[in-house]
Amino acid sequence: MAGLAWHGIKSLKEQPSRVNKNPDNFRTIMLTYPKVIADRTANNDKNRDPLTGTIDQIGDEIRRMKEIGVDHIIFDYIFAPIGSNVEDMIDMSAR
Repeated sequence: MAGLAWHGIKSLKEQPSRVNKNPDNFRTIMLTYPKVIADRTANNDKNRDPLTGTIDQIGDEIRRMKEIGVDHIIFDYIFAPIGSNVEDMIDMSAR
């Protein structure tokens, strides 16, 4: 995942402390638009956009988000071709 995205999440998590608030009283919720690519060779890790890649690549990024403190992740498929098929969206989210 791009360093800028990680930096943004880290900065967001630090904000409550900067204004003398308890950071445990705040939740970080991320809205995502994952783009699953079936062919791993088609998407080089170095040039890949966040949450774009194979199921495994996206899964690794989701685990890293959770590790740095993202509490909830919302998946939105409206702009993806999968967004027109509810069963595919459910299956993709389960994976």
